[in-house]
Amino acid sequence: MKKVMILGAGYTQAPLYEAARRIGVRTVAVSIPGDYPCFHLADEVSYTDITDADAVIREGRRLHADGVTSCGLDLMMSVIGPVTEALKVPGPPAEASLLASDKLRMKEAFAKGGVRTAAFVRAQSQKDVETAAETMRFPLMVKAVDQNGSRGIFRCDTPEEALRAFELARSVSRRDYIVVEEFIAGSLAGAEGMIQNGEFLFLMPNDTETFRGTTDIPVGHVFPLANSDYKADIEEQVRKAAAALRLDNCPFNCDLILGEDGVYVIEMTGRSGANGLMELAGIFCGVDYYEMIIRLSLGEDLRPYFANQGKAAAVSHILKSPVTGRLAGIGGADGPQTPDVSAEFNVSAGDEIRAYTNCADRIGQIIAAASNRADAERVVREMTDRLYLMVEVNEGAGVNRYPVL
Repeated sequence: MKKVMILGAGYTQAPLYEAARRIGVRTVAVSIPGDYPCFHLADEVSYTDITDADAVIREGRRLHADGVTSCGLDLMMSVIGPVTEALKVPGPPAEASLLASDKLRMKEAFAKGGVRTAAFVRAQSQKDVETAAETMRFPLMVKAVDQNGSRGIFRCDTPEEALRAFELARSVSRRDYIVVEEFIAGSLAGAEGMIQNGEFLFLMPNDTETFRGTTDIPVGHVFPLANSDYKADIEEQVRKAAAALRLDNCPFNCDLILGEDGVYVIEMTGRSGANGLMELAGIFCGVDYYEMIIRLSLGEDLRPYFANQGKAAAVSHILKSPVTGRLAGIGGADGPQTPDVSAEFNVSAGDEIRAYTNCADRIGQIIAAASNRADAERVVREMTDRLYLMVEVNEGAGVNRYPVL
Protein backbone atom coordinates (compact mmCIF):
# COMPACT_ATOMS: atom_id res chain seq x y z
CA MET A 1 0.00 0.00 0.00
CA LYS A 2 1.32 3.45 -0.96
CA LYS A 3 2.02 5.92 1.85
CA VAL A 4 1.62 9.71 1.65
CA MET A 5 2.76 12.25 4.22
CA ILE A 6 0.20 15.06 4.54
CA LEU A 7 1.69 18.26 5.90
CA GLY A 8 -0.82 19.72 8.32
CA ALA A 9 -3.73 18.26 10.28
CA GLY A 10 -6.23 21.14 10.40
CA TYR A 11 -9.82 21.03 9.20
CA THR A 12 -8.91 22.20 5.69
CA GLN A 13 -6.84 19.02 5.21
CA ALA A 14 -9.61 16.64 6.37
CA PRO A 15 -11.02 15.94 2.87
CA LEU A 16 -7.49 15.06 1.72
CA TYR A 17 -7.15 12.33 4.35
CA GLU A 18 -10.62 11.04 3.50
CA ALA A 19 -9.82 10.96 -0.23
CA ALA A 20 -6.62 9.00 0.40
CA ARG A 21 -8.53 6.43 2.42
CA ARG A 22 -11.14 6.03 -0.33
CA ILE A 23 -8.48 5.12 -2.90
CA GLY A 24 -6.50 2.85 -0.58
CA VAL A 25 -3.55 5.15 0.20
CA ARG A 26 -2.07 5.12 3.70
CA THR A 27 -1.64 8.57 5.30
CA VAL A 28 0.77 10.08 7.81
CA ALA A 29 -0.36 13.28 9.53
CA VAL A 30 2.68 15.53 9.91
CA SER A 31 2.13 18.31 12.44
CA ILE A 32 3.27 19.73 15.73
CA PRO A 33 1.25 18.36 18.69
CA GLY A 34 -2.11 19.97 19.31
CA ASP A 35 -5.84 19.48 19.18
CA TYR A 36 -5.92 19.00 15.42
CA PRO A 37 -8.94 17.22 13.89
CA CYS A 38 -7.05 15.17 11.30
CA PHE A 39 -4.94 13.16 13.73
CA HIS A 40 -7.80 10.68 14.11
CA LEU A 41 -8.24 10.48 10.31
CA ALA A 42 -4.62 9.48 9.64
CA ASP A 43 -3.17 5.98 9.68
CA GLU A 44 -0.03 7.31 11.39
CA VAL A 45 1.01 10.52 13.09
CA SER A 46 4.41 12.21 13.00
CA TYR A 47 4.78 15.05 15.50
CA THR A 48 7.07 17.16 13.34
CA ASP A 49 7.27 20.88 12.61
CA ILE A 50 6.20 21.20 8.96
CA THR A 51 8.28 24.38 8.55
CA ASP A 52 11.47 22.40 9.34
CA ALA A 53 12.49 20.84 6.01
CA ASP A 54 15.32 18.75 7.48
CA ALA A 55 13.02 17.26 10.12
CA VAL A 56 10.34 16.42 7.56
CA ILE A 57 12.96 14.84 5.28
CA ARG A 58 14.22 12.65 8.15
CA GLU A 59 10.67 11.54 8.87
CA GLY A 60 10.00 10.85 5.20
CA ARG A 61 13.04 8.60 4.99
CA ARG A 62 12.20 6.84 8.25
CA LEU A 63 8.64 6.22 7.13
CA HIS A 64 9.57 5.31 3.52
CA ALA A 65 7.01 7.80 2.20
CA ASP A 66 5.92 7.44 -1.43
CA GLY A 67 4.62 11.01 -1.59
CA VAL A 68 4.33 14.29 0.31
CA THR A 69 1.49 16.77 -0.12
CA SER A 70 -0.93 19.19 1.53
CA CYS A 71 -3.78 21.49 0.53
CA GLY A 72 -4.95 25.03 1.21
CA LEU A 73 -1.99 25.72 3.51
CA ASP A 74 0.78 28.25 2.85
CA LEU A 75 2.72 27.27 5.96
CA MET A 76 4.27 24.27 4.23
CA MET A 77 5.11 26.01 0.95
CA SER A 78 8.74 26.76 1.77
CA VAL A 79 9.53 23.12 2.62
CA ILE A 80 7.52 21.07 0.12
CA GLY A 81 10.07 21.49 -2.68
CA PRO A 82 13.19 20.67 -0.63
CA VAL A 83 11.38 17.69 0.89
CA THR A 84 10.13 16.18 -2.37
CA GLU A 85 13.52 16.73 -4.02
CA ALA A 86 15.37 15.05 -1.15
CA LEU A 87 12.96 12.11 -1.02
CA LYS A 88 12.89 11.83 -4.83
CA VAL A 89 9.09 11.89 -4.96
CA PRO A 90 6.86 14.04 -7.20
CA GLY A 91 6.47 17.67 -6.23
CA PRO A 92 7.55 21.21 -7.04
CA PRO A 93 11.28 21.95 -7.29
CA ALA A 94 13.05 23.42 -4.26
CA GLU A 95 13.60 26.67 -6.17
CA ALA A 96 9.85 26.96 -6.78
CA SER A 97 9.19 26.51 -3.07
CA LEU A 98 11.55 29.34 -2.24
CA LEU A 99 10.09 31.73 -4.79
CA ALA A 100 6.45 30.90 -4.01
CA SER A 101 6.82 31.29 -0.24
CA ASP A 102 8.35 34.78 -0.19
CA LYS A 103 6.28 37.61 -1.66
CA LEU A 104 9.35 39.73 -2.46
CA ARG A 105 11.25 36.97 -4.27
CA MET A 106 8.03 36.08 -6.04
CA LYS A 107 7.63 39.64 -7.31
CA GLU A 108 11.26 39.71 -8.42
CA ALA A 109 10.70 36.48 -10.36
CA PHE A 110 7.58 37.96 -11.97
CA ALA A 111 9.52 41.03 -13.07
CA LYS A 112 12.23 38.88 -14.64
CA GLY A 113 9.65 36.64 -16.30
CA GLY A 114 7.71 39.44 -17.98
CA VAL A 115 4.63 38.93 -15.82
CA ARG A 116 2.32 41.93 -15.56
CA THR A 117 2.41 42.84 -11.86
CA ALA A 118 2.30 45.93 -9.64
CA ALA A 119 5.38 48.13 -9.19
CA PHE A 120 7.12 47.16 -5.95
CA VAL A 121 10.12 47.78 -3.70
CA ARG A 122 11.81 46.00 -0.81
CA ALA A 123 11.61 47.84 2.53
CA GLN A 124 13.85 46.97 5.46
CA SER A 125 13.56 50.23 7.40
CA GLN A 126 11.24 53.16 7.94
CA LYS A 127 13.52 55.18 5.66
CA ASP A 128 12.82 52.68 2.86
CA VAL A 129 9.08 53.14 3.40
CA GLU A 130 9.44 56.92 3.40
CA THR A 131 11.32 56.73 0.09
CA ALA A 132 8.62 54.46 -1.35
CA ALA A 133 5.96 56.94 -0.24
CA GLU A 134 7.80 59.74 -2.06
CA THR A 135 8.37 57.86 -5.31
CA MET A 136 5.41 55.49 -5.68
CA ARG A 137 1.76 56.15 -6.44
CA PHE A 138 -0.80 55.87 -3.62
CA PRO A 139 -2.63 53.86 -2.47
CA LEU A 140 0.18 51.48 -1.47
CA MET A 141 0.03 47.89 -0.29
CA VAL A 142 2.38 46.99 2.57
CA LYS A 143 2.91 43.24 2.95
CA ALA A 144 4.68 40.83 5.23
CA VAL A 145 6.41 38.50 2.78
CA ASP A 146 5.88 35.19 4.60
CA GLN A 147 2.31 35.29 5.95
CA ASN A 148 -0.88 33.82 4.53
CA GLY A 149 -4.62 34.29 4.67
CA SER A 150 -4.28 38.08 4.12
CA ARG A 151 -2.45 38.43 7.45
CA GLY A 152 0.19 41.15 7.56
CA ILE A 153 -1.22 42.89 4.48
CA PHE A 154 -2.38 46.51 4.65
CA ARG A 155 -3.75 49.05 2.20
CA CYS A 156 -2.32 52.50 2.92
CA ASP A 157 -3.67 55.80 1.64
CA THR A 158 -1.11 58.08 3.30
CA PRO A 159 2.61 57.99 4.19
CA GLU A 160 1.67 57.85 7.88
CA GLU A 161 -0.46 54.76 7.31
CA ALA A 162 2.38 53.14 5.37
CA LEU A 163 4.82 53.68 8.25
CA ARG A 164 2.38 52.18 10.75
CA ALA A 165 1.70 49.25 8.43
CA PHE A 166 5.45 48.63 8.06
CA GLU A 167 5.76 48.11 11.82
CA LEU A 168 2.69 45.86 11.91
CA ALA A 169 3.88 43.77 8.96
CA ARG A 170 7.35 43.38 10.45
CA SER A 171 5.85 42.33 13.80
CA VAL A 172 4.14 39.26 12.30
CA SER A 173 6.97 38.26 9.95
CA ARG A 174 10.01 36.06 10.43
CA ARG A 175 11.87 38.16 7.85
CA ASP A 176 13.58 41.50 8.43
CA TYR A 177 12.06 43.02 5.27
CA ILE A 178 8.64 43.60 3.77
CA VAL A 179 7.40 44.47 0.30
CA VAL A 180 5.68 47.71 -0.67
CA GLU A 181 3.75 47.75 -3.92
CA GLU A 182 1.38 50.05 -5.75
CA PHE A 183 -2.31 49.35 -5.48
CA ILE A 184 -3.90 48.23 -8.75
CA ALA A 185 -7.50 49.34 -9.27
CA GLY A 186 -9.84 46.70 -10.60
CA SER A 187 -11.79 43.64 -9.58
CA LEU A 188 -10.19 40.78 -7.65
CA ALA A 189 -10.15 37.44 -9.45
CA GLY A 190 -8.19 34.22 -9.34
CA ALA A 191 -7.03 31.19 -11.26
CA GLU A 192 -6.90 27.67 -9.88
CA GLY A 193 -5.08 24.90 -11.70
CA MET A 194 -2.70 21.97 -11.67
CA ILE A 195 0.57 21.27 -13.50
CA GLN A 196 2.08 17.84 -14.09
CA ASN A 197 5.37 17.31 -15.90
CA GLY A 198 5.22 20.79 -17.39
CA GLU A 199 1.65 20.43 -18.69
CA PHE A 200 -1.34 22.41 -17.45
CA LEU A 201 -4.03 19.85 -16.62
CA PHE A 202 -6.65 22.57 -16.22
CA LEU A 203 -7.01 26.29 -15.56
CA MET A 204 -10.09 27.64 -13.80
CA PRO A 205 -10.45 31.46 -13.86
CA ASN A 206 -12.86 32.69 -11.20
CA ASP A 207 -14.26 35.91 -9.80
CA THR A 208 -13.54 36.56 -6.12
CA GLU A 209 -15.94 37.74 -3.44
CA THR A 210 -14.16 39.91 -0.87
CA PHE A 211 -14.54 41.13 2.70
CA ARG A 212 -12.96 44.47 3.57
CA GLY A 213 -10.51 44.21 6.47
CA THR A 214 -7.04 45.77 6.50
CA THR A 215 -7.17 44.79 2.83
CA ASP A 216 -9.71 43.01 0.62
CA ILE A 217 -9.88 39.43 1.93
CA PRO A 218 -11.18 36.63 -0.35
CA VAL A 219 -14.27 34.99 1.15
CA GLY A 220 -15.72 33.25 -1.87
CA HIS A 221 -15.30 32.41 -5.53
CA VAL A 222 -17.47 31.85 -8.56
CA PHE A 223 -17.07 30.54 -12.08
CA PRO A 224 -17.55 31.24 -14.93
CA LEU A 225 -16.03 34.72 -15.04
CA ALA A 226 -18.54 37.53 -15.30
CA ASN A 227 -16.36 39.17 -17.98
CA SER A 228 -15.08 36.54 -20.42
CA ASP A 229 -13.01 39.17 -22.27
CA TYR A 230 -10.25 38.64 -19.69
CA LYS A 231 -9.90 34.88 -20.17
CA ALA A 232 -7.14 34.91 -22.80
CA ASP A 233 -5.06 37.45 -20.85
CA ILE A 234 -5.55 35.47 -17.63
CA GLU A 235 -4.20 32.35 -19.28
CA GLU A 236 -1.21 34.20 -20.71
CA GLN A 237 -0.26 35.89 -17.43
CA VAL A 238 -0.82 32.75 -15.32
CA ARG A 239 1.33 30.63 -17.63
CA LYS A 240 4.09 33.26 -17.49
CA ALA A 241 3.84 33.40 -13.70
CA ALA A 242 4.04 29.62 -13.34
CA ALA A 243 7.11 29.54 -15.56
CA ALA A 244 8.72 32.42 -13.63
CA LEU A 245 8.27 30.54 -10.34
CA ARG A 246 9.39 27.19 -11.84
CA LEU A 247 6.17 25.53 -10.66
CA ASP A 248 5.62 21.92 -11.67
CA ASN A 249 3.97 18.74 -10.35
CA CYS A 250 1.71 20.70 -8.03
CA PRO A 251 -1.65 22.41 -7.80
CA PHE A 252 -1.48 26.18 -7.97
CA ASN A 253 -3.50 29.15 -6.82
CA CYS A 254 -3.11 32.59 -8.34
CA ASP A 255 -4.55 35.94 -7.19
CA LEU A 256 -5.29 38.44 -9.96
CA ILE A 257 -6.57 41.95 -10.49
CA LEU A 258 -8.65 42.55 -13.60
CA GLY A 259 -7.60 46.11 -14.37
CA GLU A 260 -8.54 48.56 -17.10
CA ASP A 261 -5.31 47.86 -18.98
CA GLY A 262 -5.24 44.09 -18.46
CA VAL A 263 -4.71 41.31 -15.96
CA TYR A 264 -2.22 41.80 -13.12
CA VAL A 265 -0.78 38.89 -11.15
CA ILE A 266 -0.72 39.71 -7.45
CA GLU A 267 0.51 36.41 -6.01
CA MET A 268 0.87 32.78 -7.05
CA THR A 269 1.69 29.74 -4.98
CA GLY A 270 2.28 26.05 -5.58
CA ARG A 271 -0.58 24.67 -3.56
CA SER A 272 -4.34 24.44 -3.94
CA GLY A 273 -6.48 27.38 -2.91
CA ALA A 274 -8.72 27.62 0.14
CA ASN A 275 -12.14 29.28 0.62
CA GLY A 276 -13.92 26.51 -1.29
CA LEU A 277 -11.60 26.58 -4.31
CA MET A 278 -10.75 22.88 -4.11
CA GLU A 279 -14.45 22.02 -4.16
CA LEU A 280 -14.99 24.40 -7.08
CA ALA A 281 -12.06 22.89 -8.97
CA GLY A 282 -13.62 19.46 -8.58
CA ILE A 283 -16.97 20.75 -9.85
CA PHE A 284 -15.29 22.58 -12.75
CA CYS A 285 -13.35 19.49 -13.87
CA GLY A 286 -15.85 16.79 -12.93
CA VAL A 287 -13.38 15.05 -10.58
CA ASP A 288 -12.74 14.50 -6.89
CA TYR A 289 -10.07 17.19 -6.65
CA TYR A 290 -8.72 16.03 -3.29
CA GLU A 291 -8.19 12.61 -4.83
CA MET A 292 -6.31 14.25 -7.70
CA ILE A 293 -3.96 15.96 -5.23
CA ILE A 294 -3.15 12.61 -3.62
CA ARG A 295 -2.64 10.90 -6.99
CA LEU A 296 -0.45 13.77 -8.19
CA SER A 297 1.82 13.34 -5.15
CA LEU A 298 2.30 9.69 -6.13
CA GLY A 299 3.20 10.50 -9.73
CA GLU A 300 0.14 8.95 -11.38
CA ASP A 301 -0.67 10.20 -14.88
CA LEU A 302 -3.69 12.45 -14.29
CA ARG A 303 -4.46 13.40 -17.88
CA PRO A 304 -7.28 10.86 -18.30
CA TYR A 305 -9.08 12.23 -15.24
CA PHE A 306 -9.26 15.73 -16.69
CA ALA A 307 -10.77 14.69 -20.01
CA ASN A 308 -14.33 15.35 -18.83
CA GLN A 309 -16.10 18.66 -18.30
CA GLY A 310 -17.85 19.32 -15.00
CA LYS A 311 -20.70 21.64 -14.12
CA ALA A 312 -21.24 24.91 -15.96
CA ALA A 313 -21.23 27.16 -12.87
CA ALA A 314 -20.47 27.04 -9.16
CA VAL A 315 -20.07 29.33 -6.14
CA SER A 316 -18.22 29.04 -2.85
CA HIS A 317 -19.07 31.34 0.04
CA ILE A 318 -17.30 31.49 3.40
CA LEU A 319 -19.66 31.75 6.37
CA LYS A 320 -18.83 34.45 8.93
CA SER A 321 -20.00 35.65 12.31
CA PRO A 322 -20.73 39.35 12.97
CA VAL A 323 -19.94 38.94 16.70
CA THR A 324 -17.40 37.41 19.07
CA GLY A 325 -18.57 35.05 21.80
CA ARG A 326 -19.43 31.47 22.74
CA LEU A 327 -21.52 29.63 20.16
CA ALA A 328 -24.67 28.02 21.57
CA GLY A 329 -25.98 26.69 18.28
CA ILE A 330 -26.57 27.19 14.55
CA GLY A 331 -30.10 27.52 13.24
CA GLY A 332 -31.52 27.10 9.76
CA ALA A 333 -28.94 24.48 8.77
CA ASP A 334 -31.50 21.70 8.45
CA GLY A 335 -32.83 22.87 5.09
CA PRO A 336 -32.45 20.90 1.85
CA GLN A 337 -28.94 19.90 0.82
CA THR A 338 -28.15 17.99 -2.36
CA PRO A 339 -24.97 16.94 -4.17
CA ASP A 340 -25.13 20.35 -5.89
CA VAL A 341 -25.78 22.44 -2.75
CA SER A 342 -24.16 21.94 0.64
CA ALA A 343 -23.26 23.83 3.80
CA GLU A 344 -20.58 22.67 6.22
CA PHE A 345 -19.34 24.15 9.47
CA ASN A 346 -15.95 24.00 11.18
CA VAL A 347 -17.39 25.16 14.52
CA SER A 348 -19.93 23.59 16.88
CA ALA A 349 -21.85 24.45 20.05
CA GLY A 350 -19.52 25.43 22.87
CA ASP A 351 -16.79 26.83 20.61
CA GLU A 352 -15.50 30.36 20.90
CA ILE A 353 -16.12 32.22 17.63
CA ARG A 354 -14.86 35.62 16.52
CA ALA A 355 -16.31 38.45 14.50
CA TYR A 356 -14.76 37.97 11.07
CA THR A 357 -11.51 39.82 10.39
CA ASN A 358 -9.49 37.20 8.44
CA CYS A 359 -9.69 33.63 7.18
CA ALA A 360 -8.89 32.17 10.62
CA ASP A 361 -12.31 33.43 11.79
CA ARG A 362 -14.41 31.49 9.30
CA ILE A 363 -17.19 29.31 10.70
CA GLY A 364 -17.99 27.29 7.59
CA GLN A 365 -18.75 27.43 3.89
CA ILE A 366 -21.47 26.91 1.31
CA ILE A 367 -20.82 25.30 -2.07
CA ALA A 368 -23.44 25.43 -4.84
CA ALA A 369 -23.34 24.21 -8.43
CA ALA A 370 -25.88 24.97 -11.15
CA SER A 371 -26.38 25.17 -14.88
CA ASN A 372 -25.68 28.90 -14.80
CA ARG A 373 -23.97 31.45 -12.58
CA ALA A 374 -27.10 33.37 -11.60
CA ASP A 375 -28.83 30.25 -10.23
CA ALA A 376 -25.74 29.20 -8.27
CA GLU A 377 -25.44 32.66 -6.70
CA ARG A 378 -29.16 32.75 -5.88
CA VAL A 379 -29.01 29.39 -4.08
CA VAL A 380 -26.07 30.56 -1.97
CA ARG A 381 -27.88 33.78 -1.00
CA GLU A 382 -31.02 31.89 -0.01
CA MET A 383 -29.10 29.37 2.09
CA THR A 384 -27.04 32.07 3.82
CA ASP A 385 -30.16 34.14 4.57
CA ARG A 386 -31.85 31.29 6.44
CA LEU A 387 -28.83 30.54 8.67
CA TYR A 388 -28.45 32.17 12.08
CA LEU A 389 -26.15 31.91 15.10
CA MET A 390 -27.08 31.65 18.77
CA VAL A 391 -24.21 33.34 20.61
CA GLU A 392 -23.43 34.36 24.18
CA VAL A 393 -21.45 37.55 23.58
CA ASN A 394 -20.86 38.37 27.25
CA GLU A 395 -20.65 35.66 29.90
CA GLY A 396 -23.84 35.50 31.91
CA ALA A 397 -25.66 37.96 29.64
CA GLY A 398 -27.71 35.33 27.85
CA VAL A 399 -27.81 33.97 24.32
CA ASN A 400 -28.91 36.11 21.39
CA ARG A 401 -29.60 35.43 17.73
CA TYR A 402 -27.37 36.83 15.00
CA PRO A 403 -27.40 36.51 11.20
CA VAL A 404 -24.71 34.57 9.39
CA LEU A 405 -22.73 36.73 6.99
